[in-house]
Amino acid sequence: MKKIYRMMALALALLLLPLAAQAWVPTGDALLDTLDALPAGVRALLPDALAFRYAYRIGGSLYAWTADAQGNGVMLVFAEDGDEYTAAVQSAPFGSWNGLSPKPGNSGGDFFSVDYSESYTFVFRAGADGRWALRGAYNYAGDADCFMMFYPHVAVEYRSDRVDLRRVYGSWTRSLALDTLDSSVLPQTFDGVLAMLDTQGWAMVQAPDSGETAPLYTDADAGSACLGLYYTGAPAEALEQGADWCRVRVGGAEGWMRTDMLVFGDEMRAVTPNLPILALTEEAYAAQDILYASPCADGVPARYAEPDDAADALFVIGIVDGRWYHVISWNGDAWFIETGWFFEGNG
Repeated sequence: MKKIYRMMALALALLLLPLAAQAWVPTGDALLDTLDALPAGVRALLPDALAFRYAYRIGGSLYAWTADAQGNGVMLVFAEDGDEYTAAVQSAPFGSWNGLSPKPGNSGGDFFSVDYSESYTFVFRAGADGRWALRGAYNYAGDADCFMMFYPHVAVEYRSDRVDLRRVYGSWTRSLALDTLDSSVLPQTFDGVLAMLDTQGWAMVQAPDSGETAPLYTDADAGSACLGLYYTGAPAEALEQGADWCRVRVGGAEGWMRTDMLVFGDEMRAVTPNLPILALTEEAYAAQDILYASPCADGVPARYAEPDDAADALFVIGIVDGRWYHVISWNGDAWFIETGWFFEGNG
């Protein structure tokens, strides 16, 4: 059963990216291939220094592909509200990469991709703060398709030849923001992704045996109160490291964990995460107000709407008192949710 749900999670994540890594040009009413076809509000916002190529609408966004004086591709995103338009973002120039020229790829209401061939696709989308950034990449050129995701403090690798995912935590040493991204350093392998990630100050939980969990305590003492049990692959910010105990922050919860139940730096690359992949019930989506800042139903719940795609999905990293799952989102937010909101027996 666990394998089935891991496959479901992989399929869900793949929905974030284009179904085929090839340049895509919309047709019909979606395609605006002349300046005169653009709404007047958009024409007024186009920078004079950029040459218009074409634009298209998807959802509440209008995407315009343009070129600078050097011929580099520049994507402009406009938010559409009736007849009003707002310039949401202007990308840094997309120059040639590995001798390949960029072309727009598949897009959605809040993401678009840039293709450099049928083998390489890079996906950009708006984060929870509205800032657009690199969020994923496809590499079809190797022996197995590789799908890499980039989010705050985590790089994740999916491969078509295995179900288990590789996760490494850290801080990005290069800007992933769309408006400052240097396209010449776009990675084509997961090792290239990790070369952009500084793991200093970050660790990953590794329980002693498969299927077990690592306890988080209030003090550096196994006799102190247990704050929760965490699965292999959970992120841990290392706040204070000792030979036997390490003070960590796991999903916002601070406490002490045995040092031998954590891996640091490059050692994270070799760990196979064992985070449960669970499915919310239909009642959970209907209830919506099911996320809490602490494992206590007396608090004020956060509103939870059904996720549109993998970027808004919840990932279980631990369990508290056998009743509450500690969950995080791709955007780095952390909450607690009662276990009863998940289907029994999944994961």
